[in-house]
Amino acid sequence: MLIKVEHLSHAHDGRPALHGVGFTAQEGERLVLLGCNGSGKSTLLKIIDGLIPPDAGVVTYDDRPVDRAALADRPWRLRFRREVVLLFQDPAAMLFHPTVAEEVAFGPRQLGLDEPEARAVAWIERAGLAALRDRSPHALSRGEQQKVALASLLVLEPRLLLLDEPTASLDPRSTGWLVDLLQDLETTTVVATHSLSLAPELGSRCLVLGEDHTLLHDGPVPRPDADMDLLRRANLVHRHRHDHDGHVHRHDHVHDWE
Repeated sequence: MLIKVEHLSHAHDGRPALHGVGFTAQEGERLVLLGCNGSGKSTLLKIIDGLIPPDAGVVTYDDRPVDRAALADRPWRLRFRREVVLLFQDPAAMLFHPTVAEEVAFGPRQLGLDEPEARAVAWIERAGLAALRDRSPHALSRGEQQKVALASLLVLEPRLLLLDEPTASLDPRSTGWLVDLLQDLETTTVVATHSLSLAPELGSRCLVLGEDHTLLHDGPVPRPDADMDLLRRANLVHRHRHDHDGHVHRHDHVHDWE
């Protein structure tokens, strides 16, 4: 297996973020991480990426625990940083170079990959950013920044791609482009979202985090017509009043389901 998450728990300033979470993923799997805001999705992705250590439990990548000793091992750390990448929910936090071209070429240069500029050009073209290659990333729209940040990760040809709410900044056309791109990749992906309608397009297997920060479900993407109880427990549906010809009643709604 490529990754193994065991009994993972974490808290921020005493507030629980994850509790006893565990799952495995094989090479080439496409997982979607579904949960309401505050359920722990971002925290889980950052722990898998080795950016923060868990309070309890362990993440294993390619048979080695992602811990302080592993990340202090420079050859292994360089390999891990190339093979495991995370797209932040806020793309601006990832951008710090004067031009798009330099931003996308930075990773290959740092990791000593051959022909970093050629790699960057190829991904700038594939991301539809050619007209913006000499622009400052900070002068771009949020959606364009998202594409630049994603290109700067995919140029490394990672084995494991972690994405935190990747469509939050994208318009419908760009969202369609992203879905098509992810479906064409052979990379293992874990995509966090709270969108039920988009979830089936982002992964064939679904992990659902609950408001109690535990893993409620590991299996097919839940559907409102079959899994309403699970969706209620995960706070992925809501109830409100309706007035139909003077008859007021309440029922569950999933407004983003198509």
